[in-house]
Amino acid sequence: MQLISEHYSQDNVKSAKVYLDKDTYCVEYIQNTQVVSLRYFPGHSLYMAEDASENWVNGILRYEHVTTDY
Repeated sequence: MQLISEHYSQDNVKSAKVYLDKDTYCVEYIQNTQVVSLRYFPGHSLYMAEDASENWVNGILRYEHVTTDY
């Protein structure tokens, strides 16, 4: 996996890392230095993964959103 970007909350409690894994973007969601989820976005653009990571660190996505399969 190739690291593309990292995002951090203002209080540094949450962070997210966007990766490119072969031809699919994925986001690693982190809270209190613990990885809580790794989500893949097959068929979606980098912008989708970036938006998801920013939504996590800004509090729009909550823990139950990133740990539940839809």
